[in-house]
Amino acid sequence: MNLGYQKIKMKITYIKKDKRLIFEIEEDIDECCVQKIRRRIDNEIQRYMPKEVIFDFSNVSFMDSAGIGLIIGRYKLINMIGGELKIANVNTQIQKIFEMSGILKIIPEVKCTEKKRSQVCNARKKSDLRCAGGKIRRRCNMTKTYDNEMKIEFLSKSKNEAFARIAVAAFIAQLDPTVEEVADIKTAVSEAVTNAIIHGYEEKIGIVKLICKIAQNEVFIEISDTGKGIENIELARKPLYTSKSNLERSGMGFTIMESFMDNVEVDSVLGVGTKVTMSKKIKINSSREKQKDVENANNLVNTGVRGEE
Repeated sequence: MNLGYQKIKMKITYIKKDKRLIFEIEEDIDECCVQKIRRRIDNEIQRYMPKEVIFDFSNVSFMDSAGIGLIIGRYKLINMIGGELKIANVNTQIQKIFEMSGILKIIPEVKCTEKKRSQVCNARKKSDLRCAGGKIRRRCNMTKTYDNEMKIEFLSKSKNEAFARIAVAAFIAQLDPTVEEVADIKTAVSEAVTNAIIHGYEEKIGIVKLICKIAQNEVFIEISDTGKGIENIELARKPLYTSKSNLERSGMGFTIMESFMDNVEVDSVLGVGTKVTMSKKIKINSSREKQKDVENANNLVNTGVRGEE
């Protein structure tokens, strides 16, 4: 399993006739590996000076807001040399991030197949994209009675982001969530952990605490740090706001959390730390519930028979 700290996997194709450069990324795009991906792509762009660049996401299974910063930064670079950037073959999770960020308003999405790798296929129509930030959410109740719970702590290193989201995904598997529900929760966890590492502790190493609880079909997640804290929570939650613009941060972390989870709550004290609490209800699988009802009925019948005997 590649957690992002090994050598970056990327297939690069340059079509000299069309001056087209295609990057087929084969990594999860998060804070851990985004800098390595950025350096590799920039080197190739400066080497070939292409007129067209395509980011092919066929083999990218996960991306958080770090990928938005990566794409916007490359968009500016390619524009400076008179080229055009396009994106291709994104999955549902990445599509949702692109839509809420508004990237597809400035960067066209194309469909590229293996057979027509040298051709740009028909661009999809751009939809009316809206950011989902600023929603008012009810407070997450982390003090209620839960069916199950897990707690982990880890150092504030970017390589631990993947560990955190995979641990949560494994824990909530007992609820039999859909692939989309798992992707939503993994993305929100990744964003909260990234905030703790990048903004909470900055260049220092500290401890990030993660608590995940289950109550019936609802998941509650708490991620906390003892870092510098947030001076203005309302400003920090605004879409596209970032205090780390020099690092090509997208400023979409809280917006993504609010869009992918049902409820998001942020508590922070300067010099003390920050706690992000989130919750999401998992849709009940009707076929699974019917099976449980059958099993319960059978158990009652068997219990009654044994009682009569």
